[in-house]
Amino acid sequence: QFGTNHLGHFLLTMLLLDRLEEGAPSRVVNVSSDYHSKGNGDFSDYNFEKTAYSPYFAYGQSKTANILFSNEFNRRYSSSGVTSNSLHPGVIATNLMSHALGTSGPLRWLWDNVVAHAPMLKTIPQGAATSMYCATALALEGVGGKFYSNCNEIQPRPHARDSEAATKLWELSERLVGPF
Repeated sequence: QFGTNHLGHFLLTMLLLDRLEEGAPSRVVNVSSDYHSKGNGDFSDYNFEKTAYSPYFAYGQSKTANILFSNEFNRRYSSSGVTSNSLHPGVIATNLMSHALGTSGPLRWLWDNVVAHAPMLKTIPQGAATSMYCATALALEGVGGKFYSNCNEIQPRPHARDSEAATKLWELSERLVGPF
């Protein structure tokens, strides 16, 4: 999940950096999740070679990485007119979980019969609203290094605001996918 949810985004953003700077002011928007709370911001064992793999922890780590990357990118590039923010889109009513849970079993039944009909779920347009806000709102012109949910700035967990962890993650990401 680290590769898909973070490294791919890191590499794409860095490959587009010249274009982003040419088009400044411009924005990078990273979709994270409140589930970042399940991570800890320590990426020294990002491949789970020393610890047992947990898909929930791995997902939380990848969502933490989105926030840390966004903050570090903003620190490094906002002076060139390119800002970056991250966000939690909410829990959205899509059929994504039906693919993840397979065709049968208790979790699939629970999803199909209870969770998928919960009033807390957002529609797809509602789920896209915060992404669109971060990408286009005039109020966010020149604003970066923030985390949003429901089109409002909120504070991510402390480990996702750790500037030292953000720098270490950046350096690790450069080693894994660089040079650009």
